[in-house]
Amino acid sequence: SASNRKHWEVRHGALLGIKYLLSVSKERLPVLLPPAFASALEGLEDEDDDVRAVSCDAISPAMESVWAILPDQTNKLVSVTWASFYELDELSASTSSLMRLVSRIYTTADVDRDRADHLVVSNMDDEDSDDSSEGLPQEKTLEMSELVPRLFPFFRHPSTK
Repeated sequence: SASNRKHWEVRHGALLGIKYLLSVSKERLPVLLPPAFASALEGLEDEDDDVRAVSCDAISPAMESVWAILPDQTNKLVSVTWASFYELDELSASTSSLMRLVSRIYTTADVDRDRADHLVVSNMDDEDSDDSSEGLPQEKTLEMSELVPRLFPFFRHPSTK
């Protein structure tokens, strides 16, 4: 809506605060992470590219704690993150931040490899959507072989060097 577009600076500033709070308050993550993560996850779905970028940057440094403290939120995070690639091009402000977040999700030391490879991801392909779903994304398990091609357009991006 026009109202949301108008106040992107407020959301951006709040998420910058969350980013720095999560980065420096490691010992308080069990208390801070649940409400901060909810806001950052909402920011990942924001229509403003700068807000999505800072949301990625807020979550990335706390990714190990997300797996440990909020394991029930990891499917949503992964689903929203992969879906975001449909809205990007290589020049988007959030491209490098999103690439870093995907990297952190799958390279976090404490992550269970099998669990990460089989997370439920919303299938956002319009071609594959079922009209009976009433516009809701179809939930199904997407293998890495189905997800990684979404990254191909970004491999030449400066953030991958």
